[in-house]
Amino acid sequence: MTIENEVWGCVVATPDEVLAFFARLGRRERCSYTWDVQNLWHEGGEPPSLATYRRLKHLIGYVHLKGGRNDPAAGPKLRWSTSLEDASWPVVEVVRQVAADGTSPVICLNPSHGERLAGYDYGDVPERDLRFITAALANRSIQSGRSA
Repeated sequence: MTIENEVWGCVVATPDEVLAFFARLGRRERCSYTWDVQNLWHEGGEPPSLATYRRLKHLIGYVHLKGGRNDPAAGPKLRWSTSLEDASWPVVEVVRQVAADGTSPVICLNPSHGERLAGYDYGDVPERDLRFITAALANRSIQSGRSA
């Protein structure tokens, strides 16, 4: 069994809530956490990071990736829908660590939450995301974490 954090009123909206939920649940060997990096950001306001990954790693069984950008003038909360390559969080660093640790047997790519960014090309985001993650895992020169 796996439990995923969702958006819009989820009981596991912050890393602290995830940890508390699984502590109460116990029986870690029978249930894992599906860390949807953007859902935690969207609901709890904490952008995806290596620090969050490391806090939750012992619970994670699956990882879902989505792009997204914050508005630096408004703080860290998710604002815009983007590809993974154009995300304002360290996609490459997080996904490489997940892969190096063998934390998730698959990495699921999902569409981004957030407002549509004016002038942004949304036409082939799924294909671009797949190419970007494939290259990031194969090529150490790929970087991420752009700011809006």
